Amino acid sequence: MIGIGIIVAAGLLHVAVRQLVGKVIDKPVPAVGHVQLAEPITLENGSVQTQRIAPLVDPQTGQQVVTLPRSTLFFIPVRFWPILLVLGGVFFVVGNLTSGS
Repeated sequence: MIGIGIIVAAGLLHVAVRQLVGKVIDKPVPAVGHVQLAEPITLENGSVQTQRIAPLVDPQTGQQVVTLPRSTLFFIPVRFWPILLVLGGVFFVVGNLTSGS
């Protein structure tokens, strides 16, 4: 029964990965960096600001740089976990069938 449960969990995880990981969790994020200001700015609270945060632009193409985050669990991308779970579930099912005979 454990093996079948693991295989069902792998199917549910596969659906969740297809629906969430590529579209919601790992969507491209604009890269930002610190840019030195020409002259320091004194803020209302009295602190001096010498840098500002600005989007990073590729100097060759002029396009904004984006980062592509990757969801992992124990250094294995989440999209591969359903496969590993199916293999583990099959291992449990086969092991249970052979030991029960």
